[in-house]
Amino acid sequence: MGQRQKKYTLLVVDDDNIYRDMMCRVLSRHGFHTLSAPNGLKLAGYLRINKPDLILLDISMSWIDGYELCRLIRKMPDFIKVPIIFVSALTSPENIRRGYECGGDDYLCKPFNIDTLVARVKHHLGIAEEIVNA
Repeated sequence: MGQRQKKYTLLVVDDDNIYRDMMCRVLSRHGFHTLSAPNGLKLAGYLRINKPDLILLDISMSWIDGYELCRLIRKMPDFIKVPIIFVSALTSPENIRRGYECGGDDYLCKPFNIDTLVARVKHHLGIAEEIVNA
């Protein structure tokens, strides 16, 4: 058979337990390793010990919002090129523009289609073929 594919690690940052857990479950079923954090404080702790391949980031959270978190992540040399996809209920053109301006690579509005979520994650990771659970 072919060689074993890399198991990509995704970090889901969302204060909404339902969305956070659902995204982790769906992405795990598609062969990704997922970590989750409910806010920016927990995110900071994860980034000290893990380097995710991609970050899914909510905007409206306690302590610090997703825009500011994205700016902070982009200032960290190890994370400058890690794709960040905003996943937010804020759907106005202004919010979406701000997401890109602060360093986001993509913006997905809640509620979202699960197939679209998976497709955008794969796109930003450069994965053309299906991921097989390892």
